[in-house]
Amino acid sequence: MGDGARAIHVADGGTYIENQVIHIEQEQPVDAGFFVPFARHKKFVGRQGYLDDLHRYLMADPLQPIGLVGLGGSGKTQLAVEYLYRHQDQYTAGIFWLNGATF
Repeated sequence: MGDGARAIHVADGGTYIENQVIHIEQEQPVDAGFFVPFARHKKFVGRQGYLDDLHRYLMADPLQPIGLVGLGGSGKTQLAVEYLYRHQDQYTAGIFWLNGATF
């Protein structure tokens, strides 16, 4: 582990690597991917405060894990989808939606 990384052992027996930095040098920029398995809802309105909060949390330094919680059907997925379409240009490494149910 280099670049100031440190290992933290957690109660379940796993190890979490904190602050690991990997430097990759590239001669040409790579076209970042964008994979979100949902279309943008053409009639999405409102919830600007939630979108602003989500953006502020995701841009925070240091980065903290966040989650959207609420009753089924309350719009969590659509909020996340709208956020990703609005801010995809700010995620230069790409955006890839992972389905947690498959892990």
